[in-house]
Amino acid sequence: MAESFIAEIDEKIKSITGSIHDLQPIDFLIPTENKNALVVSEAESFVDVAVCIRKDLLERLSGKSFPRDFDLQLLPDISVVVEELSHFNRYCDHAMRNQPLSALELELQAEVDKFAFALECLHERNENHLREQIFSVLFDECKLGDWVTDEEVERYQKAHEVARAFCRSILDQSKAGSTERQLFQDFFSSTYEERISIRSK
Repeated sequence: MAESFIAEIDEKIKSITGSIHDLQPIDFLIPTENKNALVVSEAESFVDVAVCIRKDLLERLSGKSFPRDFDLQLLPDISVVVEELSHFNRYCDHAMRNQPLSALELELQAEVDKFAFALECLHERNENHLREQIFSVLFDECKLGDWVTDEEVERYQKAHEVARAFCRSILDQSKAGSTERQLFQDFFSSTYEERISIRSK
């Protein structure tokens, strides 16, 4: 069942970032044939939200538990789920505070959350020697799907650039446990201007 691993991944992401809302993404999950996305429809005081994830991906991860089943082969599938749950959490937190939220902010947070989730799994599995490998897989190249429009390319590249710089700083500081988690929480709670100003050194 998707409910188990979705809730498990979501709980871990929230604990890492310090997300404050208590909505459960499984209540908004819509399995789709070919689309992964957070779909939001806002009309006056009414908001409709859907967490769309492909059925085949949900089936491949069904029965998995993390960090127990975390490995590099599953990372692409896990990253998709983390990305959509990250979008959901970021959107809900901003909505609760009645704060504006840009598409760039959503993509940036998702890039960081994918790395944070992977590091947390490695830490719990005593596989910290794979940290640099995870960084390389996620950040050596900015990979864009063929569904990304020309207008969106710059946004995705910007999110990748800033997230890469921040996550590189996490590795360079070689901090673990609560201190490392605090750095991710500080990033999550920082202002848009503070996050977007991060640059590679």
